[in-house]
Amino acid sequence: MAVMREHDGEEPLFKTAAGNLWVDEDTGHNNLTKEFLKLRKRADCNRKGVGFYSFRHMTETIVSDAPLHNVQPVVDLIMGHDDGTMASNYRESISVKRIKAVCQHMRGWAFDDGENISRKHGRADRR
Repeated sequence: MAVMREHDGEEPLFKTAAGNLWVDEDTGHNNLTKEFLKLRKRADCNRKGVGFYSFRHMTETIVSDAPLHNVQPVVDLIMGHDDGTMASNYRESISVKRIKAVCQHMRGWAFDDGENISRKHGRADRR
């Protein structure tokens, strides 16, 4: 993914490595879906019911369980949510330390040794 270092606020901040939009609203071309499909295939998760939004649901569930005080603002930032509360209006920033801690929690869940896997609704649920 290409990240623009200098940004004028007019152009999208994140583009593909080729410099294209992730989702082109004019043409309907969706590079995000294509890249996610490649990732699903590499992770051997290319089956019905596994899509980008199931990944978002899983991320929200796992990250919101991180053992940190007041983790929801960090989860909202990662997920791109704005809850519209006064607190979010006045919040100037979230420390990199807190963001890293939440990301490390997610990484730990994804790459642990499998000892904390329980079954929920017939699917593996790491806790």
